[in-house]
Amino acid sequence: MRLIFKLSLVSFFLALCVTTGFAQPQPKTAQTPVPAETSSGVIIFPEIEGWTKGEITRYPTVELGYSLPYRSEGGVVVTVYAYPGNNRTIPDSLDGIVKKEFEKAKSDIFAVGKQGVYKDVKEIKSETLVLGGSGGKIRALHALFTFSIQGRDVNSEIYLFPYQNRFIKIRATRPVSLGKEADTELAELLAELDSFLVKPGK
Repeated sequence: MRLIFKLSLVSFFLALCVTTGFAQPQPKTAQTPVPAETSSGVIIFPEIEGWTKGEITRYPTVELGYSLPYRSEGGVVVTVYAYPGNNRTIPDSLDGIVKKEFEKAKSDIFAVGKQGVYKDVKEIKSETLVLGGSGGKIRALHALFTFSIQGRDVNSEIYLFPYQNRFIKIRATRPVSLGKEADTELAELLAELDSFLVKPGK
């Protein structure tokens, strides 16, 4: 099976967490989740106040990497993916292969829409921003989508940037009905992740 297809499956299955919380269906090839504290070769992402951090899931090849879910008290669902894809090195730039990976991540959302899982998929904007906002340091590619899933209208975002020869992709999804409070929760999480990732030795 081609790597691009495997990554699409991972994105598809884990995106379903918006309606199922952390009870996410796993790809058939995925290993049993293991706690981040006992995993080797992974970034030990932090506990963040107001968010429940789930268990890290490592996939069976280096190319697929691993993922980690967060869920806010208000119901925002975030999944952090870290993976190199089929790349020996990933430059510290938002151009080239990083841009291509970002475009692929966007196309995956439209592909799930064509399969009928997401309804009325719309790309609202695509831009470059700083992950942590005005106080942050990590530049990331960002896209915002709206669609409905199982009758619920949601906002869903992609943040993608290079980090230590990995792609870091953050998928953040929340019901539109949660309003501005959910936007604030997400901004606070992103600021914490930005701060954590820029610390030396991480």
